[in-house]
Amino acid sequence: MMPGHEGGGDALDGITELVCQVERHLPVALVRETVARTVQGPVTRRRVEQELRRNPQVLATGRSPSMWSVGRLLVALKKAGAREVSAPVCCDCGKELRTPCSRRGGYWTCKTCERPNEVCAGCGRVRRVSKRDRHGQPLCQKCPDDGSDEGDLELVTKMDPALSADAVAKVLGQVAARPAVRRRLARTVLEQPDLLTGEGARAPEPVALHFLELLVAAGATKLVLPLCPRCGHQRPLAPMLDGVRVCQPCDKDARAKNCSRCGDRRPLAWRDEAGLLVCGACRSRDPVVRERCSGCGKQRPVAHRTDQGPLCNNCRPRRTGTCSLCGREKHVELSQVTGLPWCPPCAGRWMRCSRCSTVAPVRAGTRYHPICARCHNSDPTFWRSCGRCGTGWQISSAPCQRCQLDLHMHDLLVRPDSGIRPDLLSLRTALLGVERPDTALLWLREPEVETVIARMRDQTGPLVHGLLDELPQIPTLAHIRSVLVAAGTLPHRDELLGALEALAREAVDARTDSIERRILHGYAHWRLLRRLRQRVKPGESTTRQQYLNIRRLLAAAVAFLDWLSEQGRTMATCTQSDVDVYVPPKGIRPKETIAFLHWALAQGHASGIVPPRRVQHRVSGPFDEDKRWAVARRLLHDKGLRPADRVAGLVILLYAQQLSAVIRLKADQVTEDDGKLLLHLGPSPIRLASPLDQSMQELLATRRGRSLLGAPADSPWLFPGNRPGQHISESGMRKRLTKIGVRPGPSRNAALFALATEVPAAILSRKLGLSIDVAVSWQRLSAGDWMAYAATVSSRSSAKVRAVKANS
Repeated sequence: MMPGHEGGGDALDGITELVCQVERHLPVALVRETVARTVQGPVTRRRVEQELRRNPQVLATGRSPSMWSVGRLLVALKKAGAREVSAPVCCDCGKELRTPCSRRGGYWTCKTCERPNEVCAGCGRVRRVSKRDRHGQPLCQKCPDDGSDEGDLELVTKMDPALSADAVAKVLGQVAARPAVRRRLARTVLEQPDLLTGEGARAPEPVALHFLELLVAAGATKLVLPLCPRCGHQRPLAPMLDGVRVCQPCDKDARAKNCSRCGDRRPLAWRDEAGLLVCGACRSRDPVVRERCSGCGKQRPVAHRTDQGPLCNNCRPRRTGTCSLCGREKHVELSQVTGLPWCPPCAGRWMRCSRCSTVAPVRAGTRYHPICARCHNSDPTFWRSCGRCGTGWQISSAPCQRCQLDLHMHDLLVRPDSGIRPDLLSLRTALLGVERPDTALLWLREPEVETVIARMRDQTGPLVHGLLDELPQIPTLAHIRSVLVAAGTLPHRDELLGALEALAREAVDARTDSIERRILHGYAHWRLLRRLRQRVKPGESTTRQQYLNIRRLLAAAVAFLDWLSEQGRTMATCTQSDVDVYVPPKGIRPKETIAFLHWALAQGHASGIVPPRRVQHRVSGPFDEDKRWAVARRLLHDKGLRPADRVAGLVILLYAQQLSAVIRLKADQVTEDDGKLLLHLGPSPIRLASPLDQSMQELLATRRGRSLLGAPADSPWLFPGNRPGQHISESGMRKRLTKIGVRPGPSRNAALFALATEVPAAILSRKLGLSIDVAVSWQRLSAGDWMAYAATVSSRSSAKVRAVKANS
C-alpha cells in the first residue's frame, strides 16, 4: 500500500498500486493519470479499489464477472500501451471488447451478444430483435409493426367525454417521444382500461401513470388517480413492490432494515468491507468515506474539490458579501432564483409573503418585505417539485421540509412491531399541519423532545400526565406537555393548580403533630384550594398571580405553626401576646398571617385572641391625567407599534382594566353590530371608537403567539402566548407595555379615578365588569358627587309632584 492510504482515504493511490503490481511497462505517473481520467468520483474509486483487491486476476485475464467501471479501466489501460494488463473479453464469444456492455450479474458482453437473436414473427428468420408487437412477439428491423394502437385511443375519449381526441394525442406526444414507447403505452391502456379509473397501481410501466396524470391535468373528470395500495394516500406511484406500484414513503419503509452498526431501522444502501448493510448516517461517520483535506491535512468528509485536492467543510472556499435578504455581511452564496447573494440562514427561512400573505420559504425580496416563490416567478416550469409529495415551487427535487418532517416523525412515532399508537395520531396530524415545518423539525430534533416522545411511543398502557410527571420538570417538558394537550394527545389539566395541590400535600405530610396536620390540611384544601377552584372558570387555568398568592398564604401558615412549635405552644394554647409578638404591623407576611388567624378563629382552632386589623392599601391621587392622555394618543396614532401592544395599552388607559383581565380577553368578546365593533368587558358592551376599532380589527386578523401549534382561527385568546392553547403571561405583557411607556398598575388607577368622577358607579359596574362595591369605593375616593346628584334629582322630582298636586 502506498503511503498515506491508511483509512481508505486515497483510493486513487490504491488503484494505481494494484495496477502497477501487474503492469510493469507503464510509468507510475501514466497509470495514475489514466486511472484518474477513467475512474472518477470518490465513491466509484473506493468500489473499484475494493473490487480489484477481492478479484485481482481480472487485470490479467480480463474476464467477468466484475464491475463495469473495471472493464472501462482495462480498455483505457490498453489504449495507454499496457502489455501485461488484459483487455476485457466477452463472456459469450470471448471477443476483446473496446466498449464493454454490462449484463445482469456483472458480466461483460459485446454488442452482438448483448441481445441474443430470436426468430422474427414477421419473416420467420433468426435475426436481432428490433421491436415487439402487441402480443410480445419479436420483430426484426425489416419487419414493420402494422398493428399500431395509437389510433385506438378513442377508448379514452369514450371513458371521459371531457377529453377530446386532439387532447389525448397531445398528451400522448408529451409522455412518449419515441413511436415504440407510444405504441407500447397505447397497448397497455387498451388491454387494461381500468388503469385509468383507479387501478393504476397495477400499471406494468410508470409511463402509464405519467399519462394518467397529464390527462387529469388536461381536464379529465371521469379518470381517477390511483391510491397507494399500502398506505391509501393519493401520492405519485413509481416503485414496484409485491407486484403493485407504491409511493416512495411506503417503498422506503418496506425496504428499511436494521443497520448493522447503530441498529436503527432505516433504508440501507451501503455495504461495508465485510458485506454488512449500514445506514447513511453510519456511512458518513465511516473513516473509509473520508479523505485527507488538502487544507488542514485531516481525514474528513469532502465538501469541495479543487485542482489542489479535496477540501473539508471548514476549509472550503466561501464568498463573503452582503446578503440581499437580511442585509448583513456574511458568508453568502448566489441564489439560483434571483442571482443575488444570500446567506445560508436566509436560504432556509420561512416567512409570511408580503404579497399573498402565505407562509412559505423566502425566495426574493428583503427580510421586511419577503416574497415567496410563486409571487416572484409564477411560471411553474421554472421550478421543480418535491420528489416525494409532488409539491412544486422548489429549487430542487429533494424532499420538501414538510416531507422531511413527516419522515422524521415516522422514525420517532412508529414502532417496528406494531406501527404507530392510535393516541399519537393526533400529535402527528397536528405537527404536519403547522405553518412552519422547519420550526417543528428543529423542535423535534431536540434531545429532550426525542426522549419524551420515545417514552410515550414505547409506553404499553394509556398515555397520561403521570408519565410526564416522572421526568425532570424542566421548561422544555412544560412546553412539550402544552403541545400534547393542544394536539389532543393528553387531556387538559390545570398545571398550576396541580402544583399547588402537590405543595399542600408536602406541607401537610411534613407535620409530625396530628393536630397541626389536621389544621393545615383544612386550611390548605378546604379554604385556599377550594376558593381557588370556585374562582377559576371552566376551561381556564389558574393564573400565575393566583398561584403566587396561594403559595404565600400557605407559607405564612406553615411559618406561624413552626414558630408556635418553637415556643412550645399550639393553636389551642396561643395567646394574644404571642400574636402581638409575631404579627407586628410591619412583620414578615402580616397580611397572610392575619388571614390564617381569622380562619383559625372561625373554625374553632384558636380562641381568646384578636388578630390585628387587616391593612387596606388604598390608592391615593391625584393622577397625572395629561400624561395618561399623551400616552393614549400615541398608542392611537403610532402605526409603528404592534397591534397587540396598542390594543392592550388602550384597554388599560381608556377602560381601566387590570392587566390580569386584559391577558384573559377572548376573541369572542369582540363583536360587530351594525358595522360597529363592541367590546364586552361586563354585562353591557362598549362601542369602540375610531381609530381603536381599526387597531382591534388588525389585531383580530393578525393575532398569533410564538407557539408551534395553532393559528389565529384556532386560538380563542385575543393575546395568544408562547404555548399552544394558552394566553400570554402577565409578566410577558407587562414587559411589552413597559417598553412602550405604559405602566399597567398606575395607568389603570389613573383611568379608573377619572372615570369614577364622570360616570355613576352602576354604569361603571356594567360597562367595565367591576363589582358594585369596587365601583362605589372608587367613586368615593375620587370625591364624585353622583350620590348628591341622585339626591338632587330625587328632590326635584318630589317638588314637581307637589307643585302639580297643588295646582290641581
